[in-house]
Amino acid sequence: MTRYASAFHVISEYKAYGPRFQKWLRDINYPEWSQIEEIKDLEGYEYYNVLWIEWREGVAYRKTIGRVWKGGWHQLDVERKDVVLG
Repeated sequence: MTRYASAFHVISEYKAYGPRFQKWLRDINYPEWSQIEEIKDLEGYEYYNVLWIEWREGVAYRKTIGRVWKGGWHQLDVERKDVVLG
């Protein structure tokens, strides 16, 4: 079962954690960490790896991948849905 945010057609693959880094290394690996006000001062960064998908005849196809901050993901109106990837 996959968490699915229908408005954005994004599915989360799994939760991950960005450990504390020196700032220059953090900014290279996680540029959004220093750009999002709610997370920029956190010691660690919890996020979901996500797929941006598009639907064709009931099958989801990957458009790209990315990360979504855990706190932001939980603010979305999400539903659980079985997804067939093509």
